[in-house]
Amino acid sequence: MKLKLLSVLLILVIIGGCSDDTELLLAESEISFVYEDESKVLESDCIDPNKNYKLLLRVVSNKIGDFKPTKVDYTLNGSLYSITFTSEGSKTIPVNLIEGENIAQIVRSGSESRIHVVSQEDFVLVE
Repeated sequence: MKLKLLSVLLILVIIGGCSDDTELLLAESEISFVYEDESKVLESDCIDPNKNYKLLLRVVSNKIGDFKPTKVDYTLNGSLYSITFTSEGSKTIPVNLIEGENIAQIVRSGSESRIHVVSQEDFVLVE
């Protein structure tokens, strides 16, 4: 009986030890459009087509211990991309904004950022 119990415990330890521990459990994630200095682009900001913009992705894990490299999927204007985090923190990616609505979203968490770009020729000077 004792041998049977030890066998069951050994099997449980082996199965538990083989679980996929490489998946990051996100406690928090954020995505936002930022300027080159990483300050956030606000919805009310005027977008200058001559400036460079980036996406900022930030992740925080709720796991204790070693951080495993983790792929985070995100979309930009409907196109799917991935970025790998090797530690908690943030990364920036240069982006080209399109005229109209620009939408970025982290797939897993649903965290989203939107900005609207209006073409310069859409403005009319009123005197």
